[in-house]
Amino acid sequence: EPRRCSAGLSLFLLLLLSGFSSVAASAPETNPAELEISGYGFLGNRQLRKALQILQPKGEQPPFYTARFIEDGVLILFSRLERDGFLRPRISVNMTLEDGGTISQVWTQAVQRPLPSLLRVQRAHFKIREGVRYHFDELRFSGLETVPEKRAKAFFIETGGVLPLARYRIYNPSRLRRGLGNLTEVLQRQGYEQAEAVVEELARNDRTGNVSVDFRVRQGPKSVARSVRQEVYFGKTTSPAQVQTVYPNAPFSSLWSQDFAQGLRTNYYKLGYPDTTVTIDPLRRDPTNGLVYVDLLAKVQTGPRIRVGEVRFEGNQRTKESVMDRRVPLEEGDWLNRMEAERGRLRLSRLGIFDSVRLRYEPAGENTRDVIYQVREGKRIDVNLLFGYGSYELLRGGVELEQFNVFGRAHDARLRLVQSFKSSRVNYDYTMPELLGEDVDVFFDSFFLRREEIDFTRFEYGGGAGVHRYFRAIDTDLDVRYNYQVLDANDADQDIFVADGVRNSGVGSVITNLRHDRRDNPLYPTKGYKLFSTFEIASDYLASDVNYQRLELSGSYHLPIGESQRFHAGLSHGLVATLG
Repeated sequence: EPRRCSAGLSLFLLLLLSGFSSVAASAPETNPAELEISGYGFLGNRQLRKALQILQPKGEQPPFYTARFIEDGVLILFSRLERDGFLRPRISVNMTLEDGGTISQVWTQAVQRPLPSLLRVQRAHFKIREGVRYHFDELRFSGLETVPEKRAKAFFIETGGVLPLARYRIYNPSRLRRGLGNLTEVLQRQGYEQAEAVVEELARNDRTGNVSVDFRVRQGPKSVARSVRQEVYFGKTTSPAQVQTVYPNAPFSSLWSQDFAQGLRTNYYKLGYPDTTVTIDPLRRDPTNGLVYVDLLAKVQTGPRIRVGEVRFEGNQRTKESVMDRRVPLEEGDWLNRMEAERGRLRLSRLGIFDSVRLRYEPAGENTRDVIYQVREGKRIDVNLLFGYGSYELLRGGVELEQFNVFGRAHDARLRLVQSFKSSRVNYDYTMPELLGEDVDVFFDSFFLRREEIDFTRFEYGGGAGVHRYFRAIDTDLDVRYNYQVLDANDADQDIFVADGVRNSGVGSVITNLRHDRRDNPLYPTKGYKLFSTFEIASDYLASDVNYQRLELSGSYHLPIGESQRFHAGLSHGLVATLG
């Protein structure tokens, strides 16, 4: 009987395996297409490869590449190389076809003879020969009166650098056009509304990459906006309901006119006129003493006054609608204020859980419109690997996991695990944004640390909770928290403590952090300053075994010197004491 069962089982397995093999034979596995880029350096090759991935469906690797993919890829590579100053590159593509055959084609310009339309490429290898990098060598200006030449050059190159490297002086046609546009805009904002800057002569050396340019600048007379007569037409009326004249006495140009019109539109947006249009036309030009005084007429057509219908949200699959509704300062029946609607879009974006937030309006009646926010939710979990080295702890590594939009309420949870040769650390933070109002966040955190010090092993664990408030008007952050932690050094030798030293204690404290930040960039500041202070008080009234006060003050200052040099200074000081 056992022998018969074994034979039957063997026959069953044989049939099963033969079935699998027939399925495998009928549906052979296809390998995804391969892409390789070389000739532009290690990091450059990776960046270019990433740029070509936008041509593929997100998260998918195609079984083969088409002729269109190859041609579009060459176009993208040429655009990137031109941006980096390589105007005469040579790109060759070696293609391995699906049937095993190979073909190659060389591009010396972005668009040339097309590939066969039915091409199926299993492997594509883009080889780049960038050629010479073109860079600005000499820039000469004629007719420049009110803008210093050094500042004018800064629109095209980085001036004032320690070393005039070619990569800081890159030339390409788009960079040249952008520089001309920026220089012209500066002159127009000074009131030279007819100002223009053009290239008079351009000399390009194809062997060295040097590019010399002679610019001709014509500023013309300066214009001043002397007066603006404002006529306001409500609804469909043909006669102005309000008329007033203001005297800005400001440098006049089309850019100033656009800014002034936008200010008028904003005023009537706030009153519930979302269709307000403004046209500004000159009434009179009065040349006097080298200046042109311009009197203007601004016609404001408010259109109908509109009320808010329904406020709707689209695209939120995980996010609770109540969370989104609290961020929008509009209610059904309110006058439709486009500025408030835009502020709601901004507050939704600041939650950090949406990849995009779009705003649109739909008619819901004669004088009513629905306000619709269309969102695209971002990823829910992010994982980061950590790696570092310290002189005492040596190698350390870890992982950070962050979960977004927890419970669909825009909460954020972050877990960090770090291990080194000397320590183990765990941190967990949980944040509830704008729980107590706009710009007021509530947070909880907890931690654990085991660290081998030179003479003892440190154990610390605890947690706390607090409130964070951001004061936008003065660029200041304030957070107040209660923190409780246990500190243990029980295995320490007695001789490293004073006679009545504490080896194990629980510390309850209130910590206040205040930060005032007026830097232009938090990562790479070039100007501005930052002030930071921390005050902590531990007391037995806060369930603490010890009593102390700790104060820390720090500040930094950043000042630009010329176009490329920066001065940075910082100072910090701390004090810990026990009153009495």
